[in-house]
Amino acid sequence: MFITRTLSMLVLLVTLGCSNNAPPQKNENQRRAAGDIEKTVRAVIGEQLKTNPDAIDMNKPLSGPPLNADDLDVVEIAMDLEDRLGIMIPDDAIDGRGKRLTPFDLVNIATRAKQAPPTRKRK
Repeated sequence: MFITRTLSMLVLLVTLGCSNNAPPQKNENQRRAAGDIEKTVRAVIGEQLKTNPDAIDMNKPLSGPPLNADDLDVVEIAMDLEDRLGIMIPDDAIDGRGKRLTPFDLVNIATRAKQAPPTRKRK
């Protein structure tokens, strides 16, 4: 009886331990896609604002130091992201943020746009 209980507990512990070790493939793909989008956002901002992409603080507003992007820079960054990622960024996603838009916000906006159903291109 003692051996049966011990063996049952051991099987249960092994089963529980194994089930948590393998994350779903979907989460890994989402993380990889988000990483690719972040690299693209960094590259576009770096090119547009002539700065090192690796030095970009993802949580500081684009309009603040050290980037000092103006409204036209932000529009051009959004358009370049649309072209490179094959997405449509809604105008209100950029316009509604004002001076608080961060590179991290752009990653989130692009990720949502990537997951949205395809829409017609602007004329």
